[in-house]
Parts: sequence; structure tokens; C-alpha cells
Amino acid sequence: MHLTDLTNTYIIVTVKRFLYWWHNVFTYHYGRIALCVLAIALIVIVLIQSSLNTPKFDMHIAVVLTAPVSYDATERLRTMAAEACGDLNGDGDVTVELVTVDLSADPSTTYQQLELLLVQPEYVLFILEDNESLVHGRRGDFNLIENYGFIPDSGSPFRVEISGSPAIETFAPGRTLYACLADWTTSGKGKREWTRAAVDLLDRIIGEIQ
Repeated sequence: MHLTDLTNTYIIVTVKRFLYWWHNVFTYHYGRIALCVLAIALIVIVLIQSSLNTPKFDMHIAVVLTAPVSYDATERLRTMAAEACGDLNGDGDVTVELVTVDLSADPSTTYQQLELLLVQPEYVLFILEDNESLVHGRRGDFNLIENYGFIPDSGSPFRVEISGSPAIETFAPGRTLYACLADWTTSGKGKREWTRAAVDLLDRIIGEIQ
């Protein structure tokens, strides 16, 4: 028998032994465990990939009106917010999330969306119209605005009027709007840098009013 034939025979025998071991030993004893490990590994990979692709925002702003708001029209406000907060999370980028809630749309979803924003500590600055700023101020969702160096509106100690600021007029021309602060650090939650950034932005907005 030639060396080549011996080699081929050895390869065939080895493959047959492996297949026997795979089907009758590994699969029988460890198949389910291997599938579970593989499934867990795939889940971990998906979660890591999702985490890497999810934007990490440095600042969050909520704009709540009884009218739709064009996202493009909020560019000036978002630019000011980026300047106010900087790279808070240290990822090398400055990213601002501005969420708009149109209360003139389906009440069953829009009011639920507002309530959801109000219980998230990262949302400190809220821009609202008269009714919502009054209602949620009385409900205790916002902090006394004078505690942050601003003169409160005569109608509520929890808000300051920001109408007339170019950053506001670009997306809500002619509307009377108010800024409120939901500072979660007063209850042991949230982050002080979120509050400082929101106060800085509000100071810039008011500083534009002539």
C-alpha cells in the first residue's frame, strides 16, 4: 500500500471517529448545554452591539406644546444646549436630545409621553405653555425657580417666562412659553452636572431676551 493510500485511509478513519464522537458522545451529553451557551453568546453580542450603536446624550430637553414642532426649527436651541453642557459623558462627542410632545395630538399617547419624561432624572429642563407649567408646578413636578437664580413668573413660583428669546421664537413664534426645572438631585437622584447644564442653558435663553 502506498503512502498516499495510507494517508487517505488515516484521514477517513479520523473523520469517521470524529463523526461518531460528535453524534454519540458530544451531542448526546453536551448538545443542549452547547446550544444554551451559543444562544447566550449570541444574546450578549447583540446587546453589546446595540449598546455601541445607541447614542449617549449629554443633555435632554423636553418641549411640550399644544402644536407640532419642527425639529429643524429647534436647531438654535440645540446648539445653545450643546454649548451649555459640553461633553458631559466624556465620550468625545456633544449630543443633545430634544424631545417634543404635541398635546394637540392623541391625548391617550401624548399625555402618557409627558408623564414618562417627568419621571426620568436626565430630563431637567422643560419648556411648556401656561396650563401645563401651572398644573405640573402645583403637582410638585418642578422646583422653585428662584432657587436657581431666576426671577419667577408672577403666576407661578415654579416657572420663568422665556418668550421673546430667538431660540424659542424660531419654533414657537408668538407663543407664551415658560421654562421649568425638574431637579432630581434634591431627592438624591439625577446628576448635578445635568442640573448645572440645564441652568446654564436657561440663563443663555433668558440672556437673549431683549
